[in-house]
Amino acid sequence: MERENSPISMSETEFLHLLSLAKENDSESILKLLEFFKKDILTLSKYINTTQEDAIQSMILGLIELFKKPN
Repeated sequence: MERENSPISMSETEFLHLLSLAKENDSESILKLLEFFKKDILTLSKYINTTQEDAIQSMILGLIELFKKPN
């Protein structure tokens, strides 16, 4: 689960632990997970046909919804 060029690196175990905490509305875990995906969010936001700010907001909201989605 470690990613090259990610702002933060983490093991698969740590990622899954943060994900389980995020499902319980742990804001610190959600922020760490969003930071993990930050570079991807910024890169992908350039290819969405809307303002970059709106694209980033939409992706962050989508990720938070996925993080909180029950198994």
